[in-house]
Amino acid sequence: MVCSYEKNRLRGTLAGSLDLVPSQMSHLFEQLLGGSSQQPESQPGSWNAPATLYEQSDHYAIEIDMPGVKQDDLQVTYEKGVLSITAQRKAAEADDRKVWQEERGYGQVSRQVKLPDLADPDSINARLRDGVLSVTVAKKPEAQPKKIEIKSV
Repeated sequence: MVCSYEKNRLRGTLAGSLDLVPSQMSHLFEQLLGGSSQQPESQPGSWNAPATLYEQSDHYAIEIDMPGVKQDDLQVTYEKGVLSITAQRKAAEADDRKVWQEERGYGQVSRQVKLPDLADPDSINARLRDGVLSVTVAKKPEAQPKKIEIKSV
């Protein structure tokens, strides 16, 4: 039988291991995209925008959760190989309610992703749908697989 001290020690060890997951995922994104995905540390009252970055045969894609963000409060820019995404989530208008607990964060959040050299910046496309921002970037034609015609003699 495991005593409560051992259970708490094991829980603490597992929790400490899980703290490493975000930095390991960031490192994985660096390897995948040849750059980095940077997000500032959370501040009290702030919010974060979890992202998924992936690559397909003809493009790179970034999906970022943006619940409660309006299209007018989003900005996507590209400069010197870095895609920057900035969002502003505004708090509800003040009214006569008495808040018991507030867990949702508000304010500005930014994400920067260094795009690979094979990304075509002229093809960047962004869409906000159901609280998810999707950004796609096509690969340059020279990065696409090329089929070689075999000639008969």
